[in-house]
Amino acid sequence: MSNCFRTRQDILDASRRGDSLYSIYQRLEQSEFLLKEQQKTALKLLSETLIPSLTEEIARELINFPTESLEIYVEKISIPIVEVLTQFNGFDLCLDGLKQLDEATAKMLAQFKGNQLSLDGVEQLDEATAKALAQFNGHDGVLSLSGVQKLDEATAKALAQWDDSYCSLYLDGVQQLEEATAKALAQWQGYNLSLSGIRQLDEAVIKALAQFKGSLSLNGIQQLDEETAKALAPWELSEFSLNGLQKIDESIIKIFAQFQCSRLALNGLKQINEETAKALAQFKGSLSLDGLQQIDEMTAKALIQFKGNQLSLNGLQQIDEVTAKILGQFRHGISAPEKIKKKIQKYKLESLKRKRS
Repeated sequence: MSNCFRTRQDILDASRRGDSLYSIYQRLEQSEFLLKEQQKTALKLLSETLIPSLTEEIARELINFPTESLEIYVEKISIPIVEVLTQFNGFDLCLDGLKQLDEATAKMLAQFKGNQLSLDGVEQLDEATAKALAQFNGHDGVLSLSGVQKLDEATAKALAQWDDSYCSLYLDGVQQLEEATAKALAQWQGYNLSLSGIRQLDEAVIKALAQFKGSLSLNGIQQLDEETAKALAPWELSEFSLNGLQKIDESIIKIFAQFQCSRLALNGLKQINEETAKALAQFKGSLSLDGLQQIDEMTAKALIQFKGNQLSLNGLQQIDEVTAKILGQFRHGISAPEKIKKKIQKYKLESLKRKRS
């Protein structure tokens, strides 16, 4: 008998021989077959192959797996099984295979004490079910509902009752917001709200969302005109992510300098020139440009004039010694890959020594 899984049939054969789920899981973790199944974890593959219908017995076995994340892909689930799954002691419970969710199931799922509850397969959400999910009390909780495509005002109000100042709510499947729905979501007191399915914003929705004070992700926006940028500038967010923008006109970049958010993420930008860097350097919060893979000497000179206190360049793959020396002159913190950070830090220390001598 081979310990190597080459196909899903091998997994099924192991199950028919009476191998335990955990022993199959362990072999999957070490199998080259897992590498061929792109974006699949051992648990996800195990779930898809062996657990088309979940029993309480199997659920009890799964929650005892020594893993931080439990991924189970089933389309339907009963209340007793949900009750078992909520006893899982790991961080994340992923039930993205569920297409529908009712109030009773949501109430039981809200008892999960882990960090993240992922229900990205759910396509529709009503007010009563949303109100039940708002009782989720996970530690620094993350509630992901990115399969939901439409959200009405009543449902948004129910979700906004989720009372956890450090929690994150993902609604990346929602593509359009009515003004009333946006107003309701903006009343939420959580930390991170992600609406990255939205492609464009009208004036009324912008004004409504402006009431939100946490971290807001609108990574689905790929183009921004001057009028919209000016309307977004006064938003007093802790963090504003616009990572869908891959190219930005210089006139828009200049407006970014007026943004009132504490941190601005523009990680979709793959390259910037000296003039763009000069304009971005006027922003006074923390700035993330993690999409940049390389920068030249002149761009680096412009960036070190940055007015904020933290510059993130975690996408850099390489920089030459001249550019590293320039970045080493930046007064505040630079976040970068370890190898590049060490190179910058060397020149930063030299610069400090010269100033002291």
